[in-house]
Amino acid sequence: MDAGALEEFWKNLVSVGPLFFNLSEKLPGAVSQIYPDLDDPEHKAWILPNDDGTMYARIYDPKDCWHAHIHMDNDSFLITDEDRNIFHAGKVSDEEYYSDDYQNSPEVQAEWDKAMADQLQAHVQAYTDK
Repeated sequence: MDAGALEEFWKNLVSVGPLFFNLSEKLPGAVSQIYPDLDDPEHKAWILPNDDGTMYARIYDPKDCWHAHIHMDNDSFLITDEDRNIFHAGKVSDEEYYSDDYQNSPEVQAEWDKAMADQLQAHVQAYTDK
């Protein structure tokens, strides 16, 4: 997927709920999980798990990497390789999200309910396949 397609995909998300539990199957394109090297005082080094999960390669200053935090609709973000923050359509401010009277819209709640049901079904299936 090119940068424009990723930006449009993200901007049109009503909720990050479907991505929260199963990013690799829900996000179009290739996804790699990278971690900051906490031993590097300037955090310029990154650790990238290899496909087998056993070896790690270090990448310095990944110029073409976008990064995201996918959690809840108030704190999720996508940042471009130029440090531009892109918000999804369902972005909610922290103030609103943590207010006593906040409730998801029916559309957003349906997204989270389906994501949770899909996740539970995957766990049940994995258990019954043993």
